[in-house]
Amino acid sequence: MLSISLRPKKFSDIYGQTAIIKELEKRKKNKDWPTALLLKGPTGTGKTTTAQIIAMTINCSNPEAKGDPCGQCPSCLSIIEERFDRNTTRVDGSQSSKGELVESTGIILSPMYDDKNVIIIEETDQLGKMAKLSLLKTLENPQKNTHYILLSMSNTGLPPELQARCQTYNFKAFTTSDVMYALKGTLERTGLWESEDIPKSFKLEGIRTIAETSDGSLRAAIQYLEKCLMGEYWTAEAIRENLGISDFSYTSNLLQLLLDGNPEFFKYFEGVDLQEFISYSYSILASTYAHRVSGYALVKDEYRASTKKMGESTNLESLLQVYDFMMERVEFLKKSYVTSKLAHYLNGVKAPIQRKVRRLSE
Repeated sequence: MLSISLRPKKFSDIYGQTAIIKELEKRKKNKDWPTALLLKGPTGTGKTTTAQIIAMTINCSNPEAKGDPCGQCPSCLSIIEERFDRNTTRVDGSQSSKGELVESTGIILSPMYDDKNVIIIEETDQLGKMAKLSLLKTLENPQKNTHYILLSMSNTGLPPELQARCQTYNFKAFTTSDVMYALKGTLERTGLWESEDIPKSFKLEGIRTIAETSDGSLRAAIQYLEKCLMGEYWTAEAIRENLGISDFSYTSNLLQLLLDGNPEFFKYFEGVDLQEFISYSYSILASTYAHRVSGYALVKDEYRASTKKMGESTNLESLLQVYDFMMERVEFLKKSYVTSKLAHYLNGVKAPIQRKVRRLSE
């Protein structure tokens, strides 16, 4: 997989997160690593990759001149190949009980293979209450030979006292243009950017579709790119149909048809993945309504024009109420149910429009 084979192996190779990487480069140079680091941010923004590079930097037995990990020594390979069979350990917080966490993190002995013990805990916010208390107690009594790297997608899932004992780094979701540049770089590194087998239109419109659907996750975007290359899905329509994904432009266009009371919506609705479309469009509607009532933009800059247009519709509240009704009453939506509710909504919207047209013509 491209997302694995092209995973960066040193800080300078990490795309984006410039401020974070600048500080980590300085820590690398000074060999100044705190006992606990907390990497927070959305999925696919580089937290796991960064954690593994930190671990390699700490324990590499043959670092390069600038302090970067060599990527070839037993310690580096154990991490790169995700074996974790030396003194770097990876723990899945969403699957770990208190006992398993204590067993994994309660290391008080000197490292057997490397200079330090490095414990990477993914989904730290998903740890149970007792496991979090156990981790807090561990961090309150740090061992000089052990470093902890905590990963979390949530800003609220970790107790403040736990976060206070960590050096925190906040990873930001990538913009659509960020992801497009990163995908271009991926194609260049694999020698495919100049390939005549890939249509020029894909290198612009196809990549934009992938970038929009990735929702700020570079990992997801690279995985979508690989699927497109393997399946030769070159157009936006082919990408949406074969990958089962909805991009912002396509989804907002369908929502605009609903808001305009245009029954042509159903012509395009037939080809969407129901669960994904409803979930994504519901999120867009909620963000649009929040923007209308508060003036606070909850969408990326490139989506502002579409959001503003939808927010100006007099039918926004009634459509959002239909979505609220559907989401509250049905755990698993069926297409027939959604179709009937949206058809009823469109009939209600169309009637006032038709009456207005008749009055204007009289």
